[in-house]
Amino acid sequence: MAGIFISYRRKESKPHARLIFQHLRKRFRGRVFMDVDGLKPGEQFRDKIGRQLDGCAVLLALMGPQWAQVRDDKSGAVRLFDARDWVRLEITTALQRGITVIPVLIDGAQMPQEAELPPELHPLLDRHAFRLDLDQDFDAGMEKLAASVAKDMEEPLKVPGWVKVAVPVVLVGAAGGYWAVNQKPVPSTVIPIAAPVAAVSVPTPPPAPKPDPYPPRKRFQDCVDDSCPWMVVMPAGKFMMGSPAKEEGRSDDEGPQHEVTIAKPLAVMEAEVTRGQFAAFVSATGHKTSGGCYGFMGTEWKLDEAKNWRAPGFEQTDQHPVVCVSWEDAQAYAKWLSGKTGQGYRLLSEAEWEYAARAKTQTRYSFGDKAEDLCGYANVADRTGKAKFPNWTIAECTDGFVYTAPVKTYKPNAFGLFDLHGNAWEWVQDCWHGDYNGAPVTGVSWETNCKEKRRVLRGGGWGVSPSGARAAGRIGGTPGIRDGSTGFRLARTLTP
Repeated sequence: MAGIFISYRRKESKPHARLIFQHLRKRFRGRVFMDVDGLKPGEQFRDKIGRQLDGCAVLLALMGPQWAQVRDDKSGAVRLFDARDWVRLEITTALQRGITVIPVLIDGAQMPQEAELPPELHPLLDRHAFRLDLDQDFDAGMEKLAASVAKDMEEPLKVPGWVKVAVPVVLVGAAGGYWAVNQKPVPSTVIPIAAPVAAVSVPTPPPAPKPDPYPPRKRFQDCVDDSCPWMVVMPAGKFMMGSPAKEEGRSDDEGPQHEVTIAKPLAVMEAEVTRGQFAAFVSATGHKTSGGCYGFMGTEWKLDEAKNWRAPGFEQTDQHPVVCVSWEDAQAYAKWLSGKTGQGYRLLSEAEWEYAARAKTQTRYSFGDKAEDLCGYANVADRTGKAKFPNWTIAECTDGFVYTAPVKTYKPNAFGLFDLHGNAWEWVQDCWHGDYNGAPVTGVSWETNCKEKRRVLRGGGWGVSPSGARAAGRIGGTPGIRDGSTGFRLARTLTP
């Protein structure tokens, strides 16, 4: 009989996990596993978790009220969106192995929304959750949970009637970092398969269709080191580009609205290029970024020869979006990354960018129309910034940062993409046009009939007003200009 694995967040639900563990251990003896504070010296947590899951049929995912919002103490980023987060690793591994995953809601918690989960945890939303009240009739609730778990653990193996196989019983013990009761291994017994009475002709089934190597929301890297960005597959589709005439905060350059078709899936960087990733490019190529950078001086932007992407005038880490980079710098980075990986990296077209930002919505922002909700999804001009810059027009909320925030600090949109509103303006491939009359409807970049050298920037930066952060908002900049709120992200063409 297989075991039960309890996944939980220590900061939020360790006492609850202990109670649940102790109750289940009485019912299922040594077949309940739960990590504790210590591992043996040199022992890898990832490997041990994998070994314990090998012997489990059920994973209980304990979710308190803040389960999806818990942040890293150092970076401030949401833990679930860190690929190294152990809770995410445990649940993802269980889902991939076909282990039954039961969300257990404690302390009045609700199931998280899709936007609060990384794509690989979206299957959780299809699971029926079990609500457990620790203050009222806990024992009765645990009996119900145990009964449900027992069904998954004891389901018989389904084999043809004429085949008689004794399935070995595996009891997974635990040591060091796990609580378990040691069990004496039960030896396997194998009974030979009885020969069928007569041969049966079975038609050869048709070959299974090849799985799509790039299903929507698939997350991948083209190399194993951190210089390669994480990509997310964006599905094909259609959308209305631009803003309606009555949208609050719109500009005339956002019309006329027109339908655009993105005919093929496209891989898009899940976040903006970070300072660390740009540093790897500069180190490898010797790319020069001299000439200074425009910095915000309180009321206006001024060129400062001393400022650059390493020192934009405010504190950053390698996890922040790189700023003080030009359209030309972005082109050079894309060329280098394409050569490094053998894949086709490039800036998004303006239409692709807006499709990515909207994520199948037609509201002002990917999450709705209310500016006061921006701070859950974006780093924009807010109350934090207004305390330093009183003249700012702000969203009436608090995002916690005056300048750039680490990428992926806030919630992603429905495509699994982060920071398309705020944090850093993003260069796209298109040259500037004053409106959409004559714009392509196929999603390609618009680089014909360019009346000036400016290129398009989308998304808004850390100091942008709510109007500028809208999905339809757009400005232009000369290809060589650098300022402290401008960065970029790339797309990658998908090939079988």
